[in-house]
Amino acid sequence: MLVKNSVAPQDDEAYREFMTRIMATLDALTGTKTCAPWLDSSGFVYLNEMLAFCFELSRNIYESAANEGTKQAILPSVEVCNKTADALMSIGERFNEKGVYRATGDELSVIREMSSWLDSLLQVATQGMTMRSLIAAKNMVDQKLKSMGMH
Repeated sequence: MLVKNSVAPQDDEAYREFMTRIMATLDALTGTKTCAPWLDSSGFVYLNEMLAFCFELSRNIYESAANEGTKQAILPSVEVCNKTADALMSIGERFNEKGVYRATGDELSVIREMSSWLDSLLQVATQGMTMRSLIAAKNMVDQKLKSMGMH
């Protein structure tokens, strides 16, 4: 409970590990049969968790922003999250048709933009904001998976 309320800055090591996993997941999404592995279902769920996390972190930072300028600076992240949701939906539909998680160039571009936003948001978020956002994102994705009979 204490971490959820912490106003301490991010832990650098945890941050690096977190961003490394996101980049590895994106690499798997763009992999070919001869280089990186294909993205599996757990990687696809992870991308959805990162989308939900980015959205929740944006919301938490927006709600705690002291001035209107900060709030306006964060608003574009919501649009990127919406575009990323559309991209992930298309990737999921493609998986249902072809049995493989692959992204088009445009889809990959918007997912990378979302990860860039997430990187920026993590630079200003407190540990408490981060933890609350992670928990909310995980719960959101778990509820969706349960409703689909997949969890």
